[in-house]
Parts: sequence; C-alpha cells; structure tokens
Amino acid sequence: QQALLKAGNARVNNHYGTSVSIDGNLAVVGAPDESANDTAVIQGSGTSSNASATSAGAAYLYRRSGSTWTGLAYLKAPNAEASDQFGGSCAISSSSITVGATLEDSSQATITNDNLASSNNAVSNSGAVYLFNR
Repeated sequence: QQALLKAGNARVNNHYGTSVSIDGNLAVVGAPDESANDTAVIQGSGTSSNASATSAGAAYLYRRSGSTWTGLAYLKAPNAEASDQFGGSCAISSSSITVGATLEDSSQATITNDNLASSNNAVSNSGAVYLFNR
C-alpha cells in the first residue's frame, strides 16, 4: 500500500470510493452520496463542511508526486441538488475528467458547453455526465 486516500469532509454513508479512475499521477474518486450543497469546484484540498443536500455527490481530484498524494480539487456539479448522485461514475484521461450523476433530474436535452447546467427538475432520474478540463 502506498497511500490511503480519504475525503477531507468524510461523513457516514458518503460512499467515497464508489468510483475511482487513475491516469498516470492523477486520480479522481467519486462519492455519490456526499451531501454538500455546493455548486462550484474548490481548488486544492479544501472541501465543504455543510450537509444540506443529501446524496448530491462529489468527486475528488488528487496528484501523486513520488510516493505522496495531495488533493488538487473538490468537484461538484454546477446544478448540484439532493439525490443526484454525482460521482457514481468517474474517469480521468490526461487533462479531462468525466463524472456521472445517474439520478440528476433536469429536462435539458442539449449539450451545454459551459457551467450553466439546467436546474429544472422535470425529468426525474434522467441522469447527466459532466466534463471538466484541468
């Protein structure tokens, strides 16, 4: 074992580690039942301490340098809401990260090329995939 990665805001039933993807010295870890209501990426190893959006989900980005892992970012959906389960799936390749939210509810039926994802909840559990670039 080289390291044990844990979320900086670990809580009961966050299900941190449900999804994991590693590319070279980068790793992304999903926690689909993380419950912060944040809607922004936090750079560094910081996380949110609130728990007001049950199972909104989160993903955590890490970098390895030698044998040391450090937090690079705490990722949240721009339209994060309770029960979306953002982080249920994730993948990383070079400078791109994808994070799935299988229970996201928006009725959006188009690709949005910015961080203005719809918060309309007209289509229950329709799901979404979010793309992040480093």
